[in-house]
Amino acid sequence: NPSPAAVAAERDERESQLKTLDAAADEVLTPKERERYKFHYRDGLTQQEIADREGVHYSVISKSLKSASEKVKK
Repeated sequence: NPSPAAVAAERDERESQLKTLDAAADEVLTPKERERYKFHYRDGLTQQEIADREGVHYSVISKSLKSASEKVKK
C-alpha cells in the first residue's frame, strides 16, 4: 500500500492538473462546452448521463466533448 504521504502527493497533483484544465477550459470553450467538459472530466459523468440530463442525443455530447478536448489541448 502507498504511504499516506504518497497518497496525499498524488491527490495534490491531480487537483493541480484539474485546476490547470479548468483554467484552460474557461479561456477557450463556449459556456455549453465548458459545462459538458467539466461534467465529464471533473465530475466523472458518462456521455450518456450528460445527454440524458440535457435531453439530447448521445452523439451531440460526444461531438461537443471531442471539440472541447481539441481546443483545450491547443
